[in-house]
Amino acid sequence: MTTSRPSLATSGLLRQRLGRTLPVFSGLLPFALASCTLGEPYVIEDGPDREPAEVTLASFESGTEGFAAPPSMADSSQLDTTTAFHSDGQRALAVTITKPQWLGVTFNSARNFSTRHRIKADLLARSAASRANLAIRSGASGWCELGFPKAGNLSLQVIRTLDARLEDLRCPSGDLGAVSGVYLWFDAGTFYVDNLRVE
Repeated sequence: MTTSRPSLATSGLLRQRLGRTLPVFSGLLPFALASCTLGEPYVIEDGPDREPAEVTLASFESGTEGFAAPPSMADSSQLDTTTAFHSDGQRALAVTITKPQWLGVTFNSARNFSTRHRIKADLLARSAASRANLAIRSGASGWCELGFPKAGNLSLQVIRTLDARLEDLRCPSGDLGAVSGVYLWFDAGTFYVDNLRVE
């Protein structure tokens, strides 16, 4: 059986009847919908209100992208980009620290994580094994931390995806609808970070 795209008038009528747009799918309509008859070809298009499955927070293709250590730890940390490791694109963040510490990025404007379920980052311990941790800051003062030992460890020269469920973050006063920053914690050493994202 051969199907064809409906006329613009038919497509427009379907969109009007649905009231919104849905993922792209072409074929035969298996049931009667609005004024469309059984077996009428149809097209439903993706709309701007549909969220992507994954949102990249930092890929480090353009530089360190705002990642930094706290001012009080700036003298014990060095951040740059590297092509020696990358899980997405051509570059990753290279972190060298001489003391265990947090480092991260403060967003220019708050991000909405309330419809997201996981936050991930691809990590590689370059010089020594390390513990790892992850936190987000929400609102003006809410600190939401994954914590040890749930965050786990990094083995030397083994790529690991730190994968945290947002519901597992200890977030007593945080608002996932207004996340102002994301932070990672490492022991001393050199580490690579890439593809920080939420899903």
